[in-house]
Amino acid sequence: MRLTVVGLGPGAPDLITLRGLRALESSDVIFVPETSRTVAGLAMGVIMGLGGGLTSKVVRLPFPMTRDERRLEEAWEANSRSIVEALGQGKRCCYAVLGDPMLYSTFGHIQRILVDRYGVEVEFVPAVSSFTACPARAGLVLGEGKESILITSIENLGLVRDNMEKVDTFILIKGQISYRETVEALKEYGIGESDTLLYARRCEMESERIICSEAGTFPAEGAEQDYFSMLVVRRNRR
Repeated sequence: MRLTVVGLGPGAPDLITLRGLRALESSDVIFVPETSRTVAGLAMGVIMGLGGGLTSKVVRLPFPMTRDERRLEEAWEANSRSIVEALGQGKRCCYAVLGDPMLYSTFGHIQRILVDRYGVEVEFVPAVSSFTACPARAGLVLGEGKESILITSIENLGLVRDNMEKVDTFILIKGQISYRETVEALKEYGIGESDTLLYARRCEMESERIICSEAGTFPAEGAEQDYFSMLVVRRNRR
């Protein structure tokens, strides 16, 4: 049994890879993780934009947004069984996720079950990552030469503080805390007035919002708290 895990990219149908598109088109079932109506809706928007009747193949797999380990385990088990049942019927199946499947994907939670318990062979199709798509919208180069880049959840600001003089670019994702507070904290940690701040929300989607400016003039308003957002800090050491 083989399952193909396809990255849908940051949100624009024309940014999916040709390999990913071929995998979706040749599948009988496309499993889409549903951690919320918003997540499922965004993924469905990409699939709908690809045309070809792909939406008729979609089966949504619910993943509860909770820290309750028991409920999470139950969901992972149930979703794994759904996939194995379809594969066992000889169907060609894809598991489609927003972004890239190797980066903070829901699939990681059930991969172990599928591989270790059911012997499923997994093939991954990578995608354009939000880490590069968002800076591309603003024309912001993330790194040059020997420069270093640190990627972390925006909740781990301590990593920024501890590595302020070692890292040239910080990419802070999963924006579930106030950006105003985050920017204030960054300035306390030593971000300079001429350093570049990039705020990107729902990049490549209809509700896209991009703000890119020097830290000294970064606006206090407009950078909303949203899971599908990020803040990029580019140090200006020249």
